[in-house]
Amino acid sequence: MSKPYEISQVSLQGNRPMNQDRCALFETEDGVLIILADGMGGHPKGEEAAQLVIDACYGNYLNHKKPVVNPAEMLREMLSNAHQSIYSFGQQQKPPIDPRSTAVVVLVQNGLVYWTHIGDSRFYHCRQGQVFFRTTDHSYVERLRRQGLITEDQLSTHPQRNYVTRCVGGSQVTPEADVGGPAVLEYGDVLLLCSDGLWGPIPQEDVASAVSSDAPLYKISQELAHLAVQTANPESDNVTLAALRWLAEAIPKPAEAVIQNKNNSSQGDDGNPLDQAIHDLRDFVDQWGDDKK
Repeated sequence: MSKPYEISQVSLQGNRPMNQDRCALFETEDGVLIILADGMGGHPKGEEAAQLVIDACYGNYLNHKKPVVNPAEMLREMLSNAHQSIYSFGQQQKPPIDPRSTAVVVLVQNGLVYWTHIGDSRFYHCRQGQVFFRTTDHSYVERLRRQGLITEDQLSTHPQRNYVTRCVGGSQVTPEADVGGPAVLEYGDVLLLCSDGLWGPIPQEDVASAVSSDAPLYKISQELAHLAVQTANPESDNVTLAALRWLAEAIPKPAEAVIQNKNNSSQGDDGNPLDQAIHDLRDFVDQWGDDKK
């Protein structure tokens, strides 16, 4: 029996001295788990932190009965475990260090997709050549965009574009992950996880258009990754992506399925703009230099 999906992944070093990105796709009879992590280069052992994300999430998935009964709970647990693994690893070094990483995880099962993320690596749900949904970056510049102070196009060129406001690793306190889904998959939908090395140089409209092609997904993935490196050359970041194209008809939509919610939308109401701006500025000053990638 053929699989109801097509998968692909690619990771390029770009112009960096080493590749600190990691990604993995794990298939079982009941689903697919996709994980991507971008080790933060402004801190030691970013590559170790990213690999610990992969290992912790996969280990957690193996220990759950399939299909997963409570995906949201499992996804939160995954990133909590990843955070503790990275923090413990850092404390065991002599002297102690503070490795950090972004993380984005997607679970596909029973024709539904669930996701979680921390940091500025992204999850895109693309449909019919459009970005149907994307995660909201945990970054200083994303806050500026949501407040209308900069545009989507300015995210990748702003001087503070590399400052994330949330990550796994670093402090002892476990960060709060954004969790979303379930969303019903329709025939031809493409799920794309990527590091900022991809979404920075390539506008999301171009990404969505590219993955809507009828070409094999592995070919599209390779072309997108190399285009990102070429566009950003000679300052290309590591470029990593993992993708899944759904090849089955949509299941009847369950009552609890949601496409996009307030907490995970790329748009949203941040409350009083002035209060939010003050709050963000304080956070940014507190973390200046600590969370630079």
